[in-house]
Amino acid sequence: MALQHSQAKPGRDEGRVSGPQDAEDAGRAGELGVLGPLPCNISSTIGWDAARRTVYIGRGDGTLMSWSFTDRTLRDLGKVSDEAASLYALTVDDSGTVWGGSYPRGIIWNYKPVTQTFTALPSIDTDTDYVRGLTIRKGTLYAGTGSRNPKIVSFPLSNPGQRKIIPLPDPGDTGFVSQMFARGDRIFIYAEDAGNVTRCCVYNHRNQEWEGLYPGSMPIRSFSGTETTGSTLTVAGGNLVTITPPR
Repeated sequence: MALQHSQAKPGRDEGRVSGPQDAEDAGRAGELGVLGPLPCNISSTIGWDAARRTVYIGRGDGTLMSWSFTDRTLRDLGKVSDEAASLYALTVDDSGTVWGGSYPRGIIWNYKPVTQTFTALPSIDTDTDYVRGLTIRKGTLYAGTGSRNPKIVSFPLSNPGQRKIIPLPDPGDTGFVSQMFARGDRIFIYAEDAGNVTRCCVYNHRNQEWEGLYPGSMPIRSFSGTETTGSTLTVAGGNLVTITPPR
């Protein structure tokens, strides 16, 4: 059974941005604001809900927080599950539900802002300690695991119990899937291979097959959009890189 709990409305742990606030300050270019103070460092990626102008972040103590651009308020939303020690990957679906991965036991969880409730899904398997990569494509969530027997797990957002295990093309006994990006029908997955070297693996969502395995040790900054059969541009290691799967 999935673990579910509700959170009280944010109160004492709310914070506001420190930095330019009034009209006079807003006219100064180059100002930076710091959100906080936070009781614990941020450990996750950022989950961005553009429709609702809200950013989600995860702390190293298993707590989810949000920052609203509407009322410029930082909120503590609570722990995602009783056992979560650190949060990693975050993403937001079209309905505004936040999906995330945590440590230990590699739990995938979600948070529904409308009801202010968390749901922790059952552990993937006994080998999974972390979920550090998440992405969504056409109603399907893809998650990358570690540190033992790293792999990809996917399921429809409408039915999280319908899990599919996708073995990596060159998996090792240990390692991590560290980053995942969905562009067009392609899922770009950064994972360690059998030699524990990070590679870029490209999985085709539509055809449900691997398209290629590329060097991927350079830090990734961003991806361009892509058509199903086209090339994708990315910025990596200070260079503009083209990724073109075999035809």
